[in-house]
Amino acid sequence: MDELGGIRVWIAIIAVASVVQVLMLIGAAVVAAVAYKRATDALEVLRRTQIDPLMTRAHAALDEVHVVLDRAKAAEVDVRQTIQRTTERVKGTANRMVSTVWPVVGLGRGVWAVFAALSGRRAAMRRGIGSGVGYEGGMHHV
Repeated sequence: MDELGGIRVWIAIIAVASVVQVLMLIGAAVVAAVAYKRATDALEVLRRTQIDPLMTRAHAALDEVHVVLDRAKAAEVDVRQTIQRTTERVKGTANRMVSTVWPVVGLGRGVWAVFAALSGRRAAMRRGIGSGVGYEGGMHHV
């Protein structure tokens, strides 16, 4: 019976150790649950006091940026259209000016050519070149 008494003691020790382990695990679980609850509450307070106002300001700023970008895009479209209309008007004006002025320029050039031809012929006649005698080459005239 001595052996049975020794086995019972060891079984009792193992049982007490198991109960202590279970109680420690339960205590650790309770401590972890309390810590989780506190951390969750702290994060909720942080979210309400810091993150939510920051997000609200960030969204408002982004909305303003969108408004400014939309205005800039509209202004760019207006500027492009204005430049295009101005370019078309300048081209049209230039074409009208060229079509109006070009005949006058041509007439002026024609008058100038006639004047140059007549004055060149008179000068040649004064020098004796236009008298019907032409240069036929050779060195006898030198």
